[in-house]
Amino acid sequence: MKIKCYAGLIDNFWEMNMKQYLLCLLVLVATAAMSIPAQARTHSIYVNPFTISGGIPASDPVDREIKEFFIEVIADNDKFDILEDEAKMMARSQTDIAYNFGNCTDDGCMKALIEGMDIDYIVYGYVKRINGIYYITVKMLSNEDEAARIVRIKTVRFAKRDCLEKASRVLAGYVITGDPDDADEFLEDMFDAEERERELSKASSIEKTDREYSQSTENWIRNVEDRRRNTMMSYYSTMRFGYGGLGLVRGLGDVYKYYRSGTMYTLDFIKPGIWGDSYRTGPGGWDLYFRFLYKHFLMPESSVPPVEEAELNRDPVSPGELKIWGGDIGLRYRWSIYFLNNHFDLYCAGALRNLYISEKADDVFSGGTLENKGYDIGVYTGAGIEVGMFLNIGFFAEYNIGISACNSDGHQVIFGVCWRGK
Repeated sequence: MKIKCYAGLIDNFWEMNMKQYLLCLLVLVATAAMSIPAQARTHSIYVNPFTISGGIPASDPVDREIKEFFIEVIADNDKFDILEDEAKMMARSQTDIAYNFGNCTDDGCMKALIEGMDIDYIVYGYVKRINGIYYITVKMLSNEDEAARIVRIKTVRFAKRDCLEKASRVLAGYVITGDPDDADEFLEDMFDAEERERELSKASSIEKTDREYSQSTENWIRNVEDRRRNTMMSYYSTMRFGYGGLGLVRGLGDVYKYYRSGTMYTLDFIKPGIWGDSYRTGPGGWDLYFRFLYKHFLMPESSVPPVEEAELNRDPVSPGELKIWGGDIGLRYRWSIYFLNNHFDLYCAGALRNLYISEKADDVFSGGTLENKGYDIGVYTGAGIEVGMFLNIGFFAEYNIGISACNSDGHQVIFGVCWRGK
């Protein structure tokens, strides 16, 4: 028929009657329409700004950013005609309910809106942040059936805001295709990332706790050491008891060739810091002190010559006893050091010395007792060290040498105990 019509049009156009002419024209139009490919119908869609439901400050534009990412993804798909703002959407409204769109966020309101509008889909959702985790829920409402219904719904979560764009794009892809694979993969990646973050945080927390504990312990030890140092350095010797013996107490005069060694006891009272600072390391200033002493000498048998020799020389010597009492008043210059958690005081001392001397011996001729008493005065100088190992108790050692008018003094090394106070 088409060949006949084409031939008739070409060869016998003027010979055709009107009925034939109209029939051929109809065939040509139908043929042309069939040669044009059919275009797929596009769906109208509106992306609503996402509702912030908690945990996100009002100044954060996260709701608008999500909408923009959704629009970018949907715009690349030619199946949808995007209504980009409320004004366009309101222009297509069939009822006055659309004018309340800006206040519409829940499912019931959205269904009422889409049923009153000439629009196929509405995309909306919620974003919130709980305990540092962002949650985005997207819903797609369809108006293509007899009643509006939700055809898509999906929630993803992530910890870092930098993931907002990727989360929005995978959700937009899900809205377009209905395939949740990309969104599920994104969720798995986020869970893995959170698990790694928790492990790192746990390890970091343990390390931080160890470091803080170590630092705290160091600070505590340092504070204890500082308190001990300050406390120890604020105490000083106020009274001392000393002892000398074991051949370390000797005299300088001729009489001591018989009284070769003796014992000595001392009792000191000290007034620290009469000049200078007595509460710090370094030069501690001058101390005033008073000393009471007692010396006791016994003549050993080896020092006594035979009686026959004594009678011949008319210089009788018999075993005797020498006692010396004395009192000192003097100054010492002290240098304080804190070392190995102990308070050390090095000092040099000098004093005036008053002595009372008593010597007794047997008379080899008369059988009686010979006794010699007298006084002596002199000076002495010395050096020593005190160690404050405890708050109130310390120890000291001192060497001194005394020179007196009657030559009754001498060398002495004494050791003793200190009473420390403030």
